[in-house]
Amino acid sequence: FEVTINVNTAPVELITCLDEEIDESLAQQIVADRKGGTYYSSWLSFFGKIRPAYAPEADINQEELRVGFASSYFQLHSFSSFGDISLSMRQLISRNERETRTLMREFVSSE
Repeated sequence: FEVTINVNTAPVELITCLDEEIDESLAQQIVADRKGGTYYSSWLSFFGKIRPAYAPEADINQEELRVGFASSYFQLHSFSSFGDISLSMRQLISRNERETRTLMREFVSSE
């Protein structure tokens, strides 16, 4: 079961784990670009960003780095209150082309 890392949502720490050539500075640039509205929709667009970090003869491919541009797993955090009762909920959701499933649900109440 192979999971790809969505570079459009991954934090700096996770992007630096993709490959030793992707240092913290480059990962911070990728995250900063997202804040400016730049997202990657293909390997070619992301490769253009990371290519300068590699030696000219390096053979880099999307499968090897396990890079993706969409997500299949999501976390939902919600909070509600009624009077003195508060309830928070956290869910892990899986989505694919055919279905959406809740994989985990956790409730925490406080009175």
